Amino acid sequence: MSASLRRQDIVSIMIDLGLVEEPEATDTPPSDVQFADLGMDSLTVLDFCMQLEEKTGLSVEPGDLASHPSLHALAAFLEEKGRGAGSR
Repeated sequence: MSASLRRQDIVSIMIDLGLVEEPEATDTPPSDVQFADLGMDSLTVLDFCMQLEEKTGLSVEPGDLASHPSLHALAAFLEEKGRGAGSR
């Protein structure tokens, strides 16, 4: 799965959880948006991680969001993690 698809997965989940409004076709959340700025509480973080796992097939822990706190950073992390999982 490419980084752009993972980014789309992340944005889709952000919309589903009401963290951002559904963007127009050409308007997506900025890549540097910080998850902390979206008002995510601990339950939302857990739900976000579970939905990411379902969409990507990768294990995503709450600490991963703290370590990769933006849309861009998380997408890059998931892309790298996916490459590592695919090489096993």
